[in-house]
Amino acid sequence: MGVASRERVARTAPAAAGTPTGLVALFLLLVTTVVATIGVLGLLAWFAVDEHRRALGDASRRCADLEPDPSQSLIEANDAFHRVLDCLAPVHRQQAGWALAAIAVLVAVTAALYCAYPGWLLRRRRLVPLREGGELAEHLAELRDLVGLRARPVYLLGSRSGTTDALTFGALRRRYVVLDAGLLRSFTTDRGRFRAVVLHELAHARGQDVHITYLTKSIWSAFVAVAWAPALVGLLVAGSWWGLVVVAALLVLTALVLCTRNAILRERELHADGVAAALDGPGTALAGLITDERPRGSWRALAGHHPSPAHRRRVVDDPALLLRPRWWEAPVAGLTTGVVAANLGFVVAISLPTLPGSGRLLTGLLTSPGLVVPLAVAAWRVAAVAPARLPVSLPVSALAWTGAFLLGQQVALLGLIRVGVRVGAPVPDPASALVLAATALVVAVWAAGASRVVAGAFDRPPRWALPAVVAGGAVAFAPWFGSWSVWSSIERVGWWAFADELARYELDVPGTSSWIAAAAHWLGLLHVPLHSMVFFPAVVPVLALLWLVPALVTSAGRPVLDVRRALRAGAAGAAAFTVAAVVLVVAARFALPAEARGSDGFRVGFHYALVDLAVLVQGAVAFSVRGRHRPVLVPLAALVSGLVSAVVLLLGVETLGRALDLWQRAPQSPFRWPDLAFAVETTQQVVVTGAVVAVVGALLGALARRRAVPPSPAALPAPDSPAAPDSPAAPDSPRRYTAALAVVTAATVVLAAAAMPAARHFWLTSATTGVEPVTGARCLLGTWVERSRTTTLTLSAEVGPMEFSGAGSVQAFDDDGTVVVQFQPIRATGNGHLVVLEHSGAVTARYRVDGDRITYSDVSPGITWSVSVDEHRDVMTGEVREFSPDEFTCEGNAMTQTGRDYSIALTRAAHHR
Repeated sequence: MGVASRERVARTAPAAAGTPTGLVALFLLLVTTVVATIGVLGLLAWFAVDEHRRALGDASRRCADLEPDPSQSLIEANDAFHRVLDCLAPVHRQQAGWALAAIAVLVAVTAALYCAYPGWLLRRRRLVPLREGGELAEHLAELRDLVGLRARPVYLLGSRSGTTDALTFGALRRRYVVLDAGLLRSFTTDRGRFRAVVLHELAHARGQDVHITYLTKSIWSAFVAVAWAPALVGLLVAGSWWGLVVVAALLVLTALVLCTRNAILRERELHADGVAAALDGPGTALAGLITDERPRGSWRALAGHHPSPAHRRRVVDDPALLLRPRWWEAPVAGLTTGVVAANLGFVVAISLPTLPGSGRLLTGLLTSPGLVVPLAVAAWRVAAVAPARLPVSLPVSALAWTGAFLLGQQVALLGLIRVGVRVGAPVPDPASALVLAATALVVAVWAAGASRVVAGAFDRPPRWALPAVVAGGAVAFAPWFGSWSVWSSIERVGWWAFADELARYELDVPGTSSWIAAAAHWLGLLHVPLHSMVFFPAVVPVLALLWLVPALVTSAGRPVLDVRRALRAGAAGAAAFTVAAVVLVVAARFALPAEARGSDGFRVGFHYALVDLAVLVQGAVAFSVRGRHRPVLVPLAALVSGLVSAVVLLLGVETLGRALDLWQRAPQSPFRWPDLAFAVETTQQVVVTGAVVAVVGALLGALARRRAVPPSPAALPAPDSPAAPDSPAAPDSPRRYTAALAVVTAATVVLAAAAMPAARHFWLTSATTGVEPVTGARCLLGTWVERSRTTTLTLSAEVGPMEFSGAGSVQAFDDDGTVVVQFQPIRATGNGHLVVLEHSGAVTARYRVDGDRITYSDVSPGITWSVSVDEHRDVMTGEVREFSPDEFTCEGNAMTQTGRDYSIALTRAAHHR
């Protein structure tokens, strides 16, 4: 070993001894692949019974009339899909039972094999306890303390006297280390050999290596028995083409499971070699113990469960190689996660038949760690060697993971069966692939930033630091991956729509140029999958984990994270939004005529403009954040800017608009608390959309600064030196700004709690509980938005009857007999004058349904109505005392209400249970 190699070993010894490897990630991927595959095989076994196939055919014919109609709206089609799955639920539950039974058999066989391994090895190799004493016992205790083993292993004497081998095995909490008789002789004849071999075995006993190794072997044996025995028997008995397809698909997956198993066994050997070499120090005898073998081809190397001698020598010579992600790790993780996601999605869909959208969401949430964990661990390992820079290998790994994930969805068992029966596997949607690749890149960059922060705070990070960072990232990105899973399943990731068109509401701004109405229309452009993130109640708190977890982890070390920079940037962005919003309010008040400002189109379009402005400000804030810790600080700065801007929009701008009579409403108190549901949705929209725009802003900022000021090599810290703080004042920042961070965190939690009701209605859309269509009083329950209202009123004998029209009022019927009506202004024209009828607030009343008639009582007092004519306000006023009865029809998500002089058409916005 040369001088340079010895220096590398000495420098990387602490990191290599505690480094995370791909061992745990590979094991988790093995488990999920096997479990998902066995579950699907259990479902296919259900289909092998003739009686089950007949029951499924009968249920399908019975439920066919409930299928969605192509002419239905999105909400109506979703309701119809709910009813179909409700109808098929009994059959689907039987299928789920068979899948769970197959998984239970797999678990039982695996547990039995795992528990039987130690006893089998003890009997097969005739092992007896080793009599320790004197210098040998002291040396073994010294090596155990060096490795960091908490519990003393049981040393056994091997019966082979001609070898110097050793073996580590065990189950549950017991660890056994077998030392052959020939190895014990080397304790006196070649102490270096003895020390190197024992360190290698104790490195196996450290951590979860023994559990993972023998669970891996048990899972492989159980998989072969549980999967292949029934498949071959079924093929021999049935002898059908369908059986051949299943066997062919299972063969491909078996090869994948075998390669993963062998990769785990190779990884454990390399890790033990690296740890032993790092702890033994320069001049270790381990390299001389690795014997050469006959050269192996690439396929044989892939199928082997032991790494090549050349690879082992490289790791012994430079343990830092353990910290460098291998090229295969990201593709293997992506491929296996894709297989798991496809199979798990099918199992969840039939296990939760009444929650179609939520089933896809649950699948995405459960499989999201397969995206975050491999990339986060790779970033952590890279940061341990080179904390000052982001290597190209991380973005490449993210893209490799994406491609392998999409491929894995195609080669899953169900996908292979579809290909075998000539149905064909679905081609990935280009928009879905692009969004997934962008998400993987964001995960990689954030993980690299968080790892650099932690690497700079500690000389040797504590063991809990990596699990904390990985868990925080997995939770933070889970809702985004879950949403992608929902929308990619229906190939609608690239769905853009206009808010007014989705609500079937025409934005008209009278008395102005046509471009103003067009602008109001375009300002309401929504990316529907992104907007659906608004209805994840915890999406904002989990976004906060992107900066909160690194801040909490580094609080136990050196304070390198300068949160002041992010807080100041966020506050500056909110201040800029406030100034711009005030300018817009004043300009609109004095530049637009009263007729335009009093229209619903202007009010809605102006709200869209303010929301878009707050979102763009977050992108500018992200652009302005500097420093190597930018991936961690940008989420904090954008979140502060978004939260404060939303408060200014909902309270400050609304109050200023009333004070200046911007919307031509009846005189009221300038300040009014906004509707809670509206406020929560607006805040969530600002923060969630702003988070995406902040990613773009941060990327543009990094590119702009890199082109403007190329980094000098002399200015960069050495690769093996700890990262420097972002600023000289960083040591004070965690303590001085703890209160500010606590306030921001508390605000996100409060927002999540307030968002729960809307999220519940969104993800549990259907109000149906059976097959029959819901009509009458049950159909009435929910929140309704008026598409159109036509009312004939006679306010003056001289003018006569006038026909008022409007839209946008909201009626909410609860199952406790309470109705709340939030009126929007309605308008009419008489003798060339504009007449507006509006109400001072929401009206609450009791209702009762008699057949197709709704009667109202106990109208809440204190709400007034007023009539304005042109610029003259409150020409007529009065108190709302009663509602006239309605004749109504209701089916699905459409309702009409009619009376003697009015007609109302409504669309359901949310269901109430």
